[in-house]
Amino acid sequence: MLWLLATDTSRLRKCLVGARAGRTRRALPGAAAATGVRIIAQCIIPCGVRAIVEATCRGHVRNFARRFFAMTAAAVREPVFWRAGLRIEPIAPAEIGVYRSYLQRSESASTEVPLKTSTGKLGRRTAVRRAHALLQLVDRANAAEIGHDETSSYARRYTMDHDPPADDRAAFARLCAAIFANGIGFNAVRNHREALDAAFDLFDPTRVARYDDARIDAILRQPIICDRAKVAACVENARRWLACAADEGTYLGRVARCAAQDDAAVGWPALVELLRSDFVRVAEMTARQVLKRWGFFTALSHPGGKRCLERLGLMAPQAPAPAAQQFIGAIAGAGGRDPYALEASFVLFSTIGPCRTRPLCLRCPLAERCPAAQLEAAPPRPAASSTAAKSA
Repeated sequence: MLWLLATDTSRLRKCLVGARAGRTRRALPGAAAATGVRIIAQCIIPCGVRAIVEATCRGHVRNFARRFFAMTAAAVREPVFWRAGLRIEPIAPAEIGVYRSYLQRSESASTEVPLKTSTGKLGRRTAVRRAHALLQLVDRANAAEIGHDETSSYARRYTMDHDPPADDRAAFARLCAAIFANGIGFNAVRNHREALDAAFDLFDPTRVARYDDARIDAILRQPIICDRAKVAACVENARRWLACAADEGTYLGRVARCAAQDDAAVGWPALVELLRSDFVRVAEMTARQVLKRWGFFTALSHPGGKRCLERLGLMAPQAPAPAAQQFIGAIAGAGGRDPYALEASFVLFSTIGPCRTRPLCLRCPLAERCPAAQLEAAPPRPAASSTAAKSA
């Protein structure tokens, strides 16, 4: 039986380059030989490994992955550390060509964290280097505003909220969270997270799909976000989830097949349309929020983060949202940081920090380097009529 195995480095660090990439590539056949798994195709990207393998069951693929992890982490110098969760999806024999194409595109373009960006007159390397220097000031400003511990805690929460889901249950839970967040924000959903998990049986789609009107009434009596339309939408979407997953085995398998033919550089348009057609109460923005929280980094740009890049003169105001995500990915790659954690720094700076919708340039530590702040501080030019009057 054929399987797709996808695993990422810890914190999505782009460390699989140079000697590490070579050692990782050599570890794959060794782990396969030790566990009786046959590798059909493989690719190494800076932040992870994707492979098509042949094994008798999912458990054998997991054993192969564990042996591979042990071999790459055993190095005395520069060990590779991996995320605890990994994706194992069955592949129908007729679809192996699609998945081979996905692996080829992943290795050639590193689609999970695209690095291609447009920066106007600034060269790409120059812009990334300048952005990295400014990011240090952003981090200091955030720490001065709410403290270093709270800044680090926010970055960890932001990254965890956007980790690729380990299975269909986790993915369905994030779909429902995006539906509940519509109009009230994700912070409100996070505050009700435990109550929502209890009311919806941890968002297991097989259980939620069996809910009837009586169960919906019971849920609405719980201390959750009491919106009958949203609760009913989650129940209906659980039924649709199972129906769509019937052919693929899992819904994430359906997503992977669509992603193999989609384009990260323009914001995953095919995936957006897939979610909109598969589920109810999922408009374009909600679909992009779901994809972003499934690990598709370029699906949605935080408006505050994009605003910071524009005001600092690192991006043109008319640049598309995916370009902002690509540029953040490039900064993260240059500094060896998680792109989501880096984005969290810009989000904090643009929400509780000085770079709000109405900026506080007078107390911004980046004011001397920010074109928008310098323009704000420039004295107004005298009107033509006043100048003529003085001349007379």
